[in-house]
Amino acid sequence: MTTMTIDLQDDVASALAQSAKARLVPIEQVAAEVISAFVRGEDRPLDHAPWTAEDLEAIQEGLDQIERGEVFTHEEVMASIKARLAQ
Repeated sequence: MTTMTIDLQDDVASALAQSAKARLVPIEQVAAEVISAFVRGEDRPLDHAPWTAEDLEAIQEGLDQIERGEVFTHEEVMASIKARLAQ
């Protein structure tokens, strides 16, 4: 893998940042996908959605559970696994 530093116009950098935020991925990933798609000759590299509606609903449900305090610590999960394995 090669690391590159490039200068972008402000509007292009802003569009990349907005796309990354909307897709919940790092801006570097979006930039790499766009460049790779361009090199492969693809016309619309970001048309595919990384998250389905079902994915987004499941993520929101998990966030809601966290807000309600419906969480387990790592220690609680490991203790539960060990108890089940001991049966």
